[in-house]
This record gives sequence, C-alpha cells and structure tokens, in this order.
Amino acid sequence: GKVRVRDGSYWLWSPSFSTSVSSSPGFLSFSFGLPNNPQIPKRRQVDMQEQEVSDITLRERSVSVVLLAGGQGKRMGASMPKQYLPLFGQPIALYSFHTFFHLVQVKEIIVVCDPSYKDIFEDAKGDYQAELKFALPGKERQDSVYNGFQECAIF
Repeated sequence: GKVRVRDGSYWLWSPSFSTSVSSSPGFLSFSFGLPNNPQIPKRRQVDMQEQEVSDITLRERSVSVVLLAGGQGKRMGASMPKQYLPLFGQPIALYSFHTFFHLVQVKEIIVVCDPSYKDIFEDAKGDYQAELKFALPGKERQDSVYNGFQECAIF
C-alpha cells in the first residue's frame, strides 16, 4: 500500500507480515497481523479518514526498520545467499540498507542476518546517525520478523 504524507510524497508500506489496505471515497483502512506472540493481539485494524492520512508526518529519528537478510537462498543454488551476491559492485542487501540509513526519520535499523554476514553491514554503516542492531534469523520468515521486532526500541 502507500500513504501520502504532509509533504506530498508517498511512503510505500509492505511489511513481511500479513497486510491489507482497502479504501472507499474519503476513507482508508489498514489491517495487519503480527507474528504469533501471546502478548500482541492477533490482528489489529486501523481506520483513518483520508484527511488524517494526508496529515501523517514522521518525526526525525522515530522509525525502526527491520531489514530481513537471513535467508539461505537454497532454491537459487548460488554459492551464497542471494541478498549477498554483488550487483554493480556491492551486495544486493546494501541497496536497501543505504536507502533506509539516508532517511532522517530512521532511528535504528535492525538487520536480521547470520552472524557471519554482520561485517558487511558494519563496514557499510559509515557515519550514518541511525543505530545499527542485529538479530538472528529464525527457522521461518515470520520467526525472523519476530526476532527483529524483539530488538526494536519501541517494543
């Protein structure tokens, strides 16, 4: 889905857990499910008038990003996970990493990856202001998302 914010730009929203976005004239509804955790309700729904969506602004350093980079890529059959294959001289995962680190709204990036790949992200961080954290990948994608959420400052 996408949400238009006050400055007229659009933010794309596509988390790894189940999401649906529906709209009718003047009304948007966002519904999302979270990983299985007894402390978090199974499903929440947020309804907003279109005007409210237009007025959403994100404060500087108020966003936590969970970057999933823990997949094995077995189906691809490459010598390494596909997110670490080079594309124009850098691992593919770093394109997302750099994009988020450039946003002033990002407070922290939690990279979910095998510990043997941490140095790729640590070396790429440079002098960005956002905090860099790591979480271990899970057996399934939703487990990796959950592990990343556990490292977020907001939880």
